[in-house]
Amino acid sequence: MSERHVDFLLEEEFRVNPAFLKRFVSAVDQKLAPPMDIVNVQLSVCDVFGEADLVVLYRDEPSRRIALLIEDKIRAEFQPSQALRYQERGRSGTAKQWDEYRTCLIGPEIYVKSVQGFDAVLYLEHIKEWLSPEEPARHEFKAEVVERAIKKAETTGVQEEDPAMTQFRADYFDFFNSFFKDEPIGATTTPPRKAWKGDSWFDVRSKVLPKGVYINHKSERGLVDLTFPSTNADLLLDIKRYLEPAMKIEQTYNSAAIRLEVPKIANFNDFAAETHNVQQGLTAVRKLLTFYDRERNNIEGILLDARRLKASASTA
Repeated sequence: MSERHVDFLLEEEFRVNPAFLKRFVSAVDQKLAPPMDIVNVQLSVCDVFGEADLVVLYRDEPSRRIALLIEDKIRAEFQPSQALRYQERGRSGTAKQWDEYRTCLIGPEIYVKSVQGFDAVLYLEHIKEWLSPEEPARHEFKAEVVERAIKKAETTGVQEEDPAMTQFRADYFDFFNSFFKDEPIGATTTPPRKAWKGDSWFDVRSKVLPKGVYINHKSERGLVDLTFPSTNADLLLDIKRYLEPAMKIEQTYNSAAIRLEVPKIANFNDFAAETHNVQQGLTAVRKLLTFYDRERNNIEGILLDARRLKASASTA
């Protein structure tokens, strides 16, 4: 669950649900005239001031163009001067792109209630009730996504950088590249970046895997999962006949995975002390990639059948 999931939900509501736009505008500033129509909705707008998560441009009754410049937060660390840069973006666009603007911060109440500098702060706890209320099934789905975002913020808090985890991930990256240096499977992992406490899952991609399929080394749990997103594990049971010893099929939320258990990593303050366990995890990664490469035709045939069954069930 990330800010991006919420961004996509909001983009759709702004584009297709006039009632949502009116409710949102009213919550931002009751002095604004009711919106008449949407001009444009853009995701991830980058400019000299940085990046805006959402820019919503609409016309009001006097046909003025009004921009909503939206920052969406779940738990990402708040950046210095972020609110000021949104205001600068708004002023820069006045008379060129829009006649008026409002800067808005959206997030769980536990995160955003103390943030200053935006024209309006809206809580996800309120917004989730505005999503597709006239369509119960769609509302239930969207509200569940937003609720997961809220729970994530409550349980993990703000993603403040943890220098030890940042260094561990950098050392992991170097070790990973050395481990797979002469391998023909083209394995890659996420480059070093700022990390937070508990940021201990490592995604692995490879040219032997189809688009969307990846391996996740869940290091603190001692698991390496070959992950098939949006897949029901019960529909992949035919793969069992091809599995190697110690491999098993598991359901991981809305994905299915072929799993291997490996030693857990507990000390993220000392990569050298965990080198052997990291090596064991990467050995499992290589084992799963080699397995998939060898059994590709069998696995992909079963996956295709599973997708057909899922599609048939959804249209029945």
